[in-house]
Amino acid sequence: MYVCTYVCMYMYRLTEVALEK
Repeated sequence: MYVCTYVCMYMYRLTEVALEK
């Protein structure tokens, strides 16, 4: 569970940054 959450959050951050740029 913790691993999935960590990965999901990491991917979400990358996507947010990519969209922002």
